[in-house]
Amino acid sequence: MVVLKLNLKVKVAWSTVCLPKAEGGLGLRWFSEWNTTLNLKLVWRLFSGGGSLWVDWHRYHHLQGLGDASVSKFWTSQELVSDSWNWKCLLRLRPLAERFLRCNIGNGLTARFWTDNWTPFGPLLIHIGAAGPNMLRIPIEASVADATQGISWGMYSTRSPQL
Repeated sequence: MVVLKLNLKVKVAWSTVCLPKAEGGLGLRWFSEWNTTLNLKLVWRLFSGGGSLWVDWHRYHHLQGLGDASVSKFWTSQELVSDSWNWKCLLRLRPLAERFLRCNIGNGLTARFWTDNWTPFGPLLIHIGAAGPNMLRIPIEASVADATQGISWGMYSTRSPQL
């Protein structure tokens, strides 16, 4: 019986392997960037892919609902120990995902005032903080339409000079 001991060292850097073939590489993708890209696509599907079994399952189990309104809970959902590693990855991508996802307000009936990404600041609950609904007296589940009175904002004066 012949046993070969091979002490091979890598001769080519991974950055070279990932170069396009035209530049002397093998044309492979950076796995970390590709993984982030595909996970961002899953986040996008949560927001746009009604009717998919994967979307319906995650909306029901992680966002406590099946309708489009449940998706706004994605921005404020807490990471649980019992969550799958993939769901945790999606939650950790929220800061990156919110740069690419914007809420189309339309008539304001389906856009959530506090949790949807409809302002330049991102979700208002994250920007203003958990005390925002109390200070402005707009319920946490209110839609953008609920916060308006006709063509103007229906906000009461704040209880804090900081807003």
